[in-house]
Amino acid sequence: MFKRLIFVILLVVNIILIYKIIWSDSGVMAYLKVKDEYRKLYDENEKIKLENIRLSNDIRKLKDDKEYLADIIREEMHYVKKNEVIYMFATSKK
Repeated sequence: MFKRLIFVILLVVNIILIYKIIWSDSGVMAYLKVKDEYRKLYDENEKIKLENIRLSNDIRKLKDDKEYLADIIREEMHYVKKNEVIYMFATSKK
């Protein structure tokens, strides 16, 4: 009888410990969730780093390259050079 009681108590303790290991706030499930969030943030950070490098290159070109600056002004602000004509054609709707 005493052995059976010890067995039941140990079984209950083991079940509680397994539950805490897997589903508690610091368990396996929480770890997997944090790991997934870390991976997403890491990937997002890498994309931001690449965008930062691209923007830094654009800034450098805008400061140093007059032709690049002129191209950007013409493209973004729709400026034209002296004696230059822009032809705009209407698109036909069918």
